[in-house]
Amino acid sequence: MRCAALPREGLAEEFPRDGTLLFFSFDGQADDEVFVSLDDPATRVGARVLYIPENTPVLPAEPPPVLEACPLVEPLVGHQIGGHAVPVQGPVEYEIANATHGGAHAWGDEPLDREAERWVLLAQFAGDADAKATWGDEVVLYWLIRPEDLAAHRFDQARLIVQG
Repeated sequence: MRCAALPREGLAEEFPRDGTLLFFSFDGQADDEVFVSLDDPATRVGARVLYIPENTPVLPAEPPPVLEACPLVEPLVGHQIGGHAVPVQGPVEYEIANATHGGAHAWGDEPLDREAERWVLLAQFAGDADAKATWGDEVVLYWLIRPEDLAAHRFDQARLIVQG
């Protein structure tokens, strides 16, 4: 996603104004194992956001033979950059706050509320059959990040939440 091409309305002030954001999520194409969990830090390697600064030289590469490149598709309802998440199960900010605190607080507890307020939506991607990007019935991927990490371009601190 080219950041300079995005409208600024609805984006956090800290959102990059240039460069490219790339979102990756392990989807089980290779071995039918689909599991990236907030509760299991070891699975975070299966979900990445990379930021490529503007004018960074990059080399095009072909996808590995076991994977297919994703075709360009039309924007759909359910895909969004920034703004407020449209959850399919419950508030994603609270889901990440609960995982951050190790599930130690009940919904509505003040520490959980404070932590939930510390996360902003980077992107939300709904399943898209035309792009061959489906993760199950009504499954949506949400990428969240803390504003201070967004401002510092620490996209390795972004977290993936899967609902559906």
